[in-house]
Amino acid sequence: MLHARPQWGARDSLGGLLLRNCGYVDTQTYVEAVAKWITQHNILRRDEFRYDKVDLHASHVTYDGCKARAIIFCEGAGARNNPWFSWLPIRPLTGEVLLIQADKPFEVILNRGVYVVPSGGGQYCVGSTYRHGAAEGPTDEGRRELDTKLMELTTVNYRVTGQRSGVRPTTPDRKPLVGRHPDHACLWVFNGLGTKGISLAPYFSNYLVNCLENEVLVNNAVDISRYK
Repeated sequence: MLHARPQWGARDSLGGLLLRNCGYVDTQTYVEAVAKWITQHNILRRDEFRYDKVDLHASHVTYDGCKARAIIFCEGAGARNNPWFSWLPIRPLTGEVLLIQADKPFEVILNRGVYVVPSGGGQYCVGSTYRHGAAEGPTDEGRRELDTKLMELTTVNYRVTGQRSGVRPTTPDRKPLVGRHPDHACLWVFNGLGTKGISLAPYFSNYLVNCLENEVLVNNAVDISRYK
């Protein structure tokens, strides 16, 4: 147990823990970089997906002139509108974050009640809230909650420069949804990563590819058949 350094501005009358070799993933930068790479290699096609253009066959599927062994639906909370997978128990969980500018910059991640992640130049991301359902955009309630928790965590003066919101696709048992449609072998789903998407996605995406390419059976713990 230790006390935070004064320049961190943490309110830590009871002390705290310093974890070394930690970090975070800048998801926006990562996704943009991956999208750029796969676009350059003619892999990514940006378009509005229409379910009525899907033509199912026994061994393959076609869509708007494209033929493939399978379609993998990775739609998050949007899966509730999918005509083949709407029966999956996706539970939307809205989260909001604040973007702030701090008077005294520090290069550590603070975490107690909310996290405060540096993004350079005295800018920080503060989050997150948890509210059941899919809210449309940031709310005053979310800002007040984050403001209150942030002031309980740090003495650093700051000003809010932005606010964002997003919807997490969660499941009743907090486990991912991976698997093949029970009636259509060429339709697959990859969803339900919830609040742990950054840590779960690399493992389970590779796992899904292995299931598709090598006909490995999906583990019962994440197989969508547990809800059918």
